[in-house]
Amino acid sequence: MRIVFPATLVACSIVGLQLAGCAADEDPGDDGSTSNDDGSGGDGSGGAAGSGGGGGSCEAETEICDGLDNDCDEDVDEDCDCTAGDTQVCYSGRPARTAGVGECKAGTQTCDTSGAWGACDGEVIPGAEECNGKDDDCNGSVDELGETTCGVGACQVTVVACEGGTVNRCTPLPAGLEICDGIDNNCDQQTDESFPQQNAVCDTGVPGICAAGTVQCVAGAETCVAAMTGMPETCDSLDNDCNGTIDDNIPGTGGACSTGDDGVCSTGIVSCQGGLIDCFSVVSASPEVCDGLDNDCDGSTDEGNPEGGGACDTGLLGICQPGTVNCIGGALSCVQNASVGNELCDGLDNDCDGTVDDGNPGAGAPCGGGGVTTCVGGTLSCLIEAVCNDGLDDDGDGLVDCADPTCALGCSGTPCAAGQLLVVRTSSDIPKNIADNSTIASLLPMPNMGTVQRVRLQINITHTYDGDLDISLSSPTGPALLDVTSDNGGTGENYTNTIFDSTCVTSIVSGTSPYSGCYQPEASFTAFNGTPANGTWTLTVTDDAGSDTGTLSAYRLALCIQPP
Repeated sequence: MRIVFPATLVACSIVGLQLAGCAADEDPGDDGSTSNDDGSGGDGSGGAAGSGGGGGSCEAETEICDGLDNDCDEDVDEDCDCTAGDTQVCYSGRPARTAGVGECKAGTQTCDTSGAWGACDGEVIPGAEECNGKDDDCNGSVDELGETTCGVGACQVTVVACEGGTVNRCTPLPAGLEICDGIDNNCDQQTDESFPQQNAVCDTGVPGICAAGTVQCVAGAETCVAAMTGMPETCDSLDNDCNGTIDDNIPGTGGACSTGDDGVCSTGIVSCQGGLIDCFSVVSASPEVCDGLDNDCDGSTDEGNPEGGGACDTGLLGICQPGTVNCIGGALSCVQNASVGNELCDGLDNDCDGTVDDGNPGAGAPCGGGGVTTCVGGTLSCLIEAVCNDGLDDDGDGLVDCADPTCALGCSGTPCAAGQLLVVRTSSDIPKNIADNSTIASLLPMPNMGTVQRVRLQINITHTYDGDLDISLSSPTGPALLDVTSDNGGTGENYTNTIFDSTCVTSIVSGTSPYSGCYQPEASFTAFNGTPANGTWTLTVTDDAGSDTGTLSAYRLALCIQPP
C-alpha cells in the first residue's frame, strides 16, 4: 500500500503520527478564540458548530489536494483524483495546527476504486471543552471552562467552573442584615434600601430650621439629611435661612425710629422681636450710672446719686480732706464731708490749714492744782508746773519754775534745801460758802512722793467778822487739825492772799485784820515735817458765831519735799 503525504501536511512535522505543526499560512491564534500571550486558548466562543475553542472558525476556500478540508464541508480532498488503494494522512479540524494538540489528531484517508478519496478515518478534531481533565478543544489548556458565579449582592460567589476534572459547585453566601455601605447585604437585589438607623432623628450641624434631619443612606454612608431646606427669613423667631441668626435680614427692618420711651430707650430701630416687627429700643433700660443720661428710662437723669456714696479724698487738708463721691452734672465729684470751722482741741485740723490743734485751742482756763488747760494730743489737759525748782517747763507754757506764776507762793520766803523738791498745788475744791455756826472743809490732793520739810499756806476768805473764824490744816497722815488761826481779827473783814508760814516774822495773833501779809500760824507748821506729803490735805474753816457769813475762795499749799 502506498501512503501519500499531501503537500501541506508534508510541510508540517509529524510526531508519533500526530501533526504538531501547520501550514505556514495558518495562524494558530486566529481561530475565533481569545488567546492568551502564554499560548493558552480562549474561551471557546469562536468554535465552529458549538465546538470548543480549538475548533475555531472556518473560512471556505477552493478545495485543493492537500489532505485538509479547504472548503469547510467536513470532507477532505473530496474532489481530488487518486489511485485506488492509496492512503494519506488527513485532518479536517480547524485550524490545521490543532492536530496533535490535546485530544485532536490526524486521521487516515483511503482512495476508493472510483479514484476518489474516502472519509478521513480516525481523526479527532476540536470539540466543546468538557470538565474531564482533557483538552477537548485542543487549545493547549485543560478544562478551561472559566468561572461560575452564583448569588447576588453580598451573597455572590465566583468559583472556578472545573477543577481537577470535577465540576465545582457554586453555593451563594448566606444573606446578612442590610446596612448602609453601598452593598446588597441581604441579597434581595436592592442596595441600602434599609438599615438600623434609617430615619432616626439627627442634627445636620447646619443652624436654624435646617438643623433637624433624619438619617439616610447616601452613596453608601449614613448621612443626616435635613428635613427642611433654607428659605427667605421671616419674623417667626426661627432661623429660616439657616445662617445661624434668628429673624435677621427681614425685608422692611433696619430703619431708625423712635420708641416713645424715656431716656436712652427712646432711640430705636425697626426690627423683629418675639415674632413681631415693631420699633424696638436700641439700648435697653439698665441701672442708672453717672453720665448725664436717663439709663433706667424712668424720665429722670442721674437720680439717686448713681455710682456715688463711696469715700474719697478731696485733696484738701484737715477735716476737709475726707469726702463722699457724688454725681454732679453727669460726672463723679468728691464732695468734702465737713466745712472749714474754728480750731478745736480734738486732734483734728478743724480749720483745714494743715496743722492739727494749732493755736492751742481751748487752753488757758484755770484748772485743778493751780494749772491751766492745755491742748495735748487732741485733749484739754490740766497742766501745772509740777516741780518749781527742777529747771523744767512742766506745763509747756514757756515759763520755767519760779518764772511761772503757779510757783509764786513757793518761790517766796525761805528756799527749799538742796535736793528737796518745791511743789505748789491749788485746791479745786472751791468755792466753799461759810454759814453761821458751821464748818466747811476744802480738799487738796498732793501726788508727790516724799516727806514734808516745809509748809507754806495761802488762803482767800471773804467774811464780815474775822473774829468768828477758826482755821485748821491737816496732812494725809497727821497731825490732824493743826491750828492756823482761831478767833483772830475781831470785827475785821477778810483774808486776802494771806500767807501762813512758820518762818514769817509776824504772828497771826499779833496781826491786824484784814490779813493780807505773811504770818506765823498759831501752831507751828514744823509739826508736819517728816510726815508723808502724798495724799489729801484738808483746810477746815469753822464759823463759831452768828450774824456773819463768808466764802472760802482760794486755798493753796507750797511744800518742800524730800524725795524718797
